[in-house]
Amino acid sequence: MIARGDTRRALMNRFPYVICFRILPGGVIRVTAVKHERRHPSFRSDRL
Repeated sequence: MIARGDTRRALMNRFPYVICFRILPGGVIRVTAVKHERRHPSFRSDRL
């Protein structure tokens, strides 16, 4: 799922976390944030 711009989100099945990441040239994946899913939705989203 694309969150904003080129940042994507992956939801964890067993844990309440969301991983935000970018796919860089050459297939490199850069994790930009790991957020707890039960926090307020705007929590630190300004830094992504």
